[in-house]
Amino acid sequence: MKLTLETKAAWVGAALVVALMGVVGSIQHRYIARDVKTLLQAQQAALAESVADSLGDKVELYRGVLELSATPIDAALLSDEPRLRRFLTRATGLQALFEGTFVVSPSGDVLLSEPRRGDGRPINVADRDYFVGAMRTGQVSLSAPVMSRVRNQAAVLMAAPLRARDGSFLGVLGGGIEIERDNLLGRLGALPVGRTGHYEIVTRGGTPVYVAHPDRALLLQPERGGYGAGDIVTRKAVRNTDWELRAVLPAWEVEAPIQQAQRRLLLQLTLLGGAMAALAWLAMHRLLRPLTALHQAMRAWRASPDAPLRLQTTLRDERGDLAREFEAMVKEWRQRQAEVAAVSDASPLGLFRAGVDGAITYANDAYLRMHGLPPAGPGAPGLWMAPDQRDAALASWREAAQRREGVRSVRCVQHGDRRATLSLRCAPLVVDGRLEGFVGTVEDITERAAADERLKAVNAIFDATTDYVVQARLDGHLIYMNPAARRAARIGPHDAVGHRHFSEFHPVSVRERFAAEILPHVRQHGVWVGETAVIDGSGREAVASHIVLGHRGSDGRLSHFSAMLRDVSGERATQQEQRRQAATLRSVTEAIPAMVAAVGHDGRYRFVNSAFERWHGVSRDKVIGRTVREVFGDAEHRRHEAWVERVLAGESVRYEAGDAGPQAQRHLLINLVPLRLDDASIDGYVSVGYDISEHKEHAARLEALSRTDALTGVLNRAGLQHRLDKLLQDRRCGQLALLYIDLDHFKPVNDQHGHQAGDTLLRQFAQRIQALVRPTDSVARLGGDEFAILLSHLREPGNADRVAGKVVEAAQRPFDIDGLRLRVGASVGVVLAAVEEGARPDATALIAQADAMLYQAKRAGRGRHMLAASTWSELA
Repeated sequence: MKLTLETKAAWVGAALVVALMGVVGSIQHRYIARDVKTLLQAQQAALAESVADSLGDKVELYRGVLELSATPIDAALLSDEPRLRRFLTRATGLQALFEGTFVVSPSGDVLLSEPRRGDGRPINVADRDYFVGAMRTGQVSLSAPVMSRVRNQAAVLMAAPLRARDGSFLGVLGGGIEIERDNLLGRLGALPVGRTGHYEIVTRGGTPVYVAHPDRALLLQPERGGYGAGDIVTRKAVRNTDWELRAVLPAWEVEAPIQQAQRRLLLQLTLLGGAMAALAWLAMHRLLRPLTALHQAMRAWRASPDAPLRLQTTLRDERGDLAREFEAMVKEWRQRQAEVAAVSDASPLGLFRAGVDGAITYANDAYLRMHGLPPAGPGAPGLWMAPDQRDAALASWREAAQRREGVRSVRCVQHGDRRATLSLRCAPLVVDGRLEGFVGTVEDITERAAADERLKAVNAIFDATTDYVVQARLDGHLIYMNPAARRAARIGPHDAVGHRHFSEFHPVSVRERFAAEILPHVRQHGVWVGETAVIDGSGREAVASHIVLGHRGSDGRLSHFSAMLRDVSGERATQQEQRRQAATLRSVTEAIPAMVAAVGHDGRYRFVNSAFERWHGVSRDKVIGRTVREVFGDAEHRRHEAWVERVLAGESVRYEAGDAGPQAQRHLLINLVPLRLDDASIDGYVSVGYDISEHKEHAARLEALSRTDALTGVLNRAGLQHRLDKLLQDRRCGQLALLYIDLDHFKPVNDQHGHQAGDTLLRQFAQRIQALVRPTDSVARLGGDEFAILLSHLREPGNADRVAGKVVEAAQRPFDIDGLRLRVGASVGVVLAAVEEGARPDATALIAQADAMLYQAKRAGRGRHMLAASTWSELA
């Protein structure tokens, strides 16, 4: 939401007043709070002192009553219980003040208690502090709060010495004040301080305990302290005791009146701030009314610049000055706009202004006439363009707006039967770094564009042609030479030619002929066509096809002439060279041992050499002009059809093809190369075939040797890998098994009997396991004493298990080597695989799993075989 100036001023004024009052109120609140706390502390101190004095007086009363009741008695009274009980009962005030009374002998035994106890068990209080104090001092003694042994209640006990009439010590008279009753101490714990405060009495000393407290559970418990940070705690000593009276007032009750005053202050500040904001808004609204009128006038002027202004220019302050300055500025702007409009309407160029989106916001009369638009203006982006130009032009316009660059373009506009060509130039209009639109000009260049197009077409032809084009005056001095003529004459592309004469580029015979024959013929007929000689920049003379054209001025007289020459000596030399190359190519193709054939795009033979005839046993006159299918049949055509399609598509291909000859299988390496014309189109292909039968046989022998173990004659690791890869690619293979074999205890054979004995044992073991498998299975030595068996086309997994067991048995049988009977063993790892569509095993993974199963067999004790429990899908 937009805030007006008067609203902002009102809020600022109200905020300042509220802030000032808040600071003053905060200071006053701080002083008031301090004074209130001081007053409460003083009042509470006076109250606590009064209560402590009252409590001390009452304790003194209790002491006096107890001391008065301990009058001298007859010593025989202590042994007469009825008389002793009547003595306690008749004691003045003793029963009214104390919850219980008792008489103790000098040894500490309780002789009598009132009220009477029901259990009758003996009690001794010789260890109690009140008894010890009365015995030692001979005066009334007050105890710390304890659990009374006589009444089994928490109490404070007083004791006074009991003497005979002769002054001798007879025992102690005691009374108890139970602190949980509604008595001197119990009422004090329930007495409030303020509304929620309380009194508590705590003993003094090393381990103070509670004597009185509102919470009865804390009585006789150690003093815990832990008052709040703001609590008011007043401490007063109780006279004639070792007690301390504490008056406790909670902090929240202390702060309650202060916080209430604070809330009242905040409410008053809020009301005051609202009132100040309203008054400030009314005052600012009245003061800023002329500025509001000026703002409305400016907005109306922007919407309608020609409308009259309504301004308060009579005010004699800054507001009036601002209105008068704005009125003067508007008058100056309207004058400049009128001048610009007059200049624009008088200009022969089309002038316009457009928005960023391409919408025309202003156009002069010349612009409207050029585009065939009514005086009201175009009104929409692209309205002045032809429909087929609109989308591309608007896209170019938006791109220029993004880059903030000008636009230059030439467009065609149709006005009835007339088609006009317009040249548009515009530049970005940037105000304060922001793109506001574009301004530009439009010029009608229809006639100039037509002339330029014609000239461009002629110049393009002259620049692109390889013919020599020159123009010369009648005196023979050159006016123009095209790039081809300049290159031939070795004249730079920008060098002047006005000082050169056409005779420099022709031999004497041609110059004489030009004067005697060619020029007169041009004067009469306007054109001459023939053949002459031309001399290039190196002095070489060449035969040229020559055309001379005459050009006449406005008076009809011949003013200059143009000559077009074409060097045809190269064409003649090329024809001769082509004949020579054709003869050379035929000789070469006849001499090489490779079979060469050229086939057209229609599939018919155009050429074959003698090697082709010898290989296929057919003469060339029966081949040329016929197709492969016609010469060699459908089977041969289908065998090469895919390769021929690729070479006719523009690809050079190489492949091998077999052929069953009269005595043995023959092999060809065939190269097919596209036969391309000068325009890059394919007109057929050339086939070159090499006899590689001997090479294939030699390679097959080397491959067999590379996959055979030289020691045992079985496959080596590479041979096994090759055989396994082929089986895994054959979907007909079905189930297969790989047995990974390692001889146990073979190393001692080599160490004790030599490597020759070890090699013999390996050969015998290879022969034994070869005898265990089918001819379709494979046996391999992987290196050292490791072997493998590849079983293919298995019907059930148990077959692999049985073969593995036989391998272990074969290894355990003794080997006879040079009269020695040597024993070894074997461990076998077996893995199964299924070759299925979509889930073909990996050979490396298969060998690795078989090797892992082998080592499981060794760890299990050797001389056994281990079959992988997982299926191939789990392995994958």
